Amino acid sequence: NPEKAIYNRTSYESWLNFGGGDLILNGRSGSCSKCNYEKVILDKKKIFIAEQVEIFKVQISTESVKKKSQVMEIERKSKRAKLSR
Repeated sequence: NPEKAIYNRTSYESWLNFGGGDLILNGRSGSCSKCNYEKVILDKKKIFIAEQVEIFKVQISTESVKKKSQVMEIERKSKRAKLSR
């Protein structure tokens, strides 16, 4: 599922999430389970401590950044509307 390849949830800003849960890294700790990728990433360990993490390339499409900024603007407007009531 290409939509779940790599994403970052706004509620977990520091988490790096691959496959919508297949591999989650939060600082040095991580978890792994079969969710959206064709094959499981780690066979034996569900939760682990990462000694080293090497990222080769992270590419963010301008379209996803544009959508996220639009969502954030809508949320800001919604909060302002609630405060002004």
